[in-house]
Amino acid sequence: MADAAGTGYPHYQAGMPVGTESATMVSGYLDNGAHPPLHVHDVDRFFIVLDGSATMWLAHDAHQTKAGEILYIPTKYPHGSDNHSGTDEHHIELMVPGVRPGDPYLRPVESADAVPLPAASPYVKSVSAPPTEESSHEKRWVMADESTGIHSARITAVERTDPGGEREPVSRTLIASSS
Repeated sequence: MADAAGTGYPHYQAGMPVGTESATMVSGYLDNGAHPPLHVHDVDRFFIVLDGSATMWLAHDAHQTKAGEILYIPTKYPHGSDNHSGTDEHHIELMVPGVRPGDPYLRPVESADAVPLPAASPYVKSVSAPPTEESSHEKRWVMADESTGIHSARITAVERTDPGGEREPVSRTLIASSS
């Protein structure tokens, strides 16, 4: 977390390793006890949980996130989180299209009723489900694409094992592309 910066919310830091016109990626660290309040973004957002867990508020609904899950949060959909899990949570946020320089990263809202909900709905997918594609040394989970109603990005989780027969994965990768 040495390269992470404060977000303005206590116990929540973020690093921006990538930011382009087509997508912005943020590496987020949510300390135990952190509570970023309800807010909206002006772009679609994919929230990918790498380690730990937290409660994600999607308007009025709560979802307990965990490692291996991806949440799609549509543009202007109110959301926030609470981490009372006992451990820190680490995630990647992929925003499509990218946040333009000078535009706000987020906009706080008073309540989920303070903004009209967009027509698109959030969803949660997990790599604990059976893989979408499988070969002798690789498993793939399509996390977002046209089949999920997402037309601006394709996100695939990939787990590779050693061709020598090792049972444990030797790499886990997230592949994201935007159009």
